[in-house]
Order: sequence, then C-alpha cells, then structure tokens
Amino acid sequence: MTVYFLRDVVIKADTGTTALEAAKLSAYQFVNDDFVVPKVLHHDPSSDLLVLQRLRGYVGLQQVYLQARTNPDEALLVFHRVGRALARLHGHSGVEQAWVQRLLPPEAPRLDGDVLIHGDYGFSNLLVNLDAGGLAVLDPVPRHGATSSLHDWRPLDDMVTMTSCLLGRVPLPDVRFLPWIPRKQLLASFLEGYRSLRSAQVDQAALINGAASVLARYLVDSRRMPATMAARFAVFLGSGIRE
Repeated sequence: MTVYFLRDVVIKADTGTTALEAAKLSAYQFVNDDFVVPKVLHHDPSSDLLVLQRLRGYVGLQQVYLQARTNPDEALLVFHRVGRALARLHGHSGVEQAWVQRLLPPEAPRLDGDVLIHGDYGFSNLLVNLDAGGLAVLDPVPRHGATSSLHDWRPLDDMVTMTSCLLGRVPLPDVRFLPWIPRKQLLASFLEGYRSLRSAQVDQAALINGAASVLARYLVDSRRMPATMAARFAVFLGSGIRE
C-alpha cells in the first residue's frame, strides 16, 4: 500500500483493499463511544484511492507503554481504555446490521452474532490524546479479519495481537526498558477494560502463548532474528507477564 501523509489528510492507494478499509472505518463510526477513527473523506473505487482525515494531537500507544516505567498510573488508565475500545468494537454484532452488508461480499457467510474484527489491534494502530483522554483506532486490516465469519478469525485474535505488544514488541534498543515496565499490570488493566463491556472467558495462559507465537514471527520477519532465538526470546518475555 502506498501512503501519503499531507497536512490535513492521509491518502492511501492499494489495489483491491481500499473499499474494505473504507467500509470498516465507516462501520467503526457506529461504535465510537470509546474511540475515534479517521473520517473517510473520499473513496474512488475505480482507482483504489482512499482519502482519510489526519488526526492531530495524538501520540502512539507504544510511547505510553515505554513511559509506564516512570508514569504507571497514566499507562494503566490508557490500557483500560484500550480494552474497552476493543470490547466496544467486538460488541457491535448482528447479521441484520448494515455494516455486515457493506463489509462482506455477497457469497460470504452471514453468521448470527458476527462481530467486527480489527485484524491488527496493536501499538502501531492505536493513538492516544493524553490531554483530552481520547483514543484513536487506525488501519483496520482490510483483506482478512473483516468480521468473525471470514477466514476463521476470532475476537481473541485481536486480544492476542495486543498482548504480543505488551510482551515486548518494541524497537530493539527499547528492550532494555522492559524490566521496569509493569507489563503484568498493564495486561490485567487491558483485560479488565475489555471485560467491563463484554463478558469473555479468556484463558490467560493460552492468550500469552498465542502472543508469544505472534511476537516470535514479528522478530523473525521484522528484526531478521533467527527463528529458534526468536521463539526462545518470546517465551522468555512471556514468562515475565504470567500470573
């Protein structure tokens, strides 16, 4: 995908994905009590061009995470909000809802209780306005994970992605800060925020194991770390966050 950041807008161009991304962002407008999303200003299906509102006054969630070593109380509140936002997203369900018709192709299954799935609910796609207390959700994955009826995607997979970030999915120079970040407490706050709006029985051991696998793949793909080393490092990071 080609992305251009201009003063007031973000322009995206990618064959075959902009229609679904525009539909998902538009659908998110119905469930934004706990978060905001960039408004879809223009979409041209013929050229696969998408123009979005550029949000101002926000910092990346990774920055809040790294600052938790010196300001844990603020970070705990933010991650509680992150959990609530995900629950709000997953709680928007129902085969009769208009967003289903916009998101799914005609041949796709319509399942009762279908829910919106982000597909990459991690640090890079969440922004925080620390002054106003707002949360912004960006870049839903358009090709897969549109809803829980497609590609066997589960709401739990969004939680696994966030947990992989909490384990320590940060730039390598920042790994040295992990011992001073209250990762276990941040995970607990995230899960508490999620459960405040959506009843869910989450096997925390399975959640962390899944997150370790996601983190290991990230280390191999993005950091070019040998697979065996990446797996061991991810398991080690997971061991520090278990109950």
